[in-house]
Amino acid sequence: FNIFDVLKISRTEIRHSNLLSWLIDPNENHGLGDSFLYGIIALLSKELDQKTALHLLSSDLYSYNVFREWNHIDILLISHQNRVVLAIENKVGAHEHNSGNSEESQLITYKNKITSHYYDYTKIYIYLTPDGEEPSDNDWITLNYSDVVNVLEKVYTFKANQLGSDVSLLIKNYVDNIKKNITMDILCLSCVWHFQLFPLFTFDYS
Repeated sequence: FNIFDVLKISRTEIRHSNLLSWLIDPNENHGLGDSFLYGIIALLSKELDQKTALHLLSSDLYSYNVFREWNHIDILLISHQNRVVLAIENKVGAHEHNSGNSEESQLITYKNKITSHYYDYTKIYIYLTPDGEEPSDNDWITLNYSDVVNVLEKVYTFKANQLGSDVSLLIKNYVDNIKKNITMDILCLSCVWHFQLFPLFTFDYS
């Protein structure tokens, strides 16, 4: 049994964004506190300069407000107290595209919108895809769903005894869903590509 399969939303991008925005919000009622957000920031810190990484990791993560679809950006976290903005563009079954009728890429458009509203804030741009697809704009940091699973499993192990049974079931279902329907799909595609490029040889062992 997996609730994502039952509801037929295992690869529905908007549902993944909804759940991730809930899990990453320290002020929500999941019982994880700021641990999932901290884990994601810690993972990204290797891509940031040391000053920015220390600033983020030592700041009050409960000061972040989380928004869905702010100016069409999938997930936006804003801390006015820390003067930090984190933007997450999430792609599950689709790829990055141009913005509207413009030749400007989607990620550049989103970055420009954030810059115009929060020009004096520290800005972190995250491009989340199943396989860590390279973004068109180098200011965006790549993140893949295997990374998300690794962080979520560690957080769950640490917090399991403090979570309600409903939240525990949801997290377990979500982790299993990602492994079966998102990251495993990428592995299968890699296998198909491999065997198309290097056809199976037959051997005569007689």
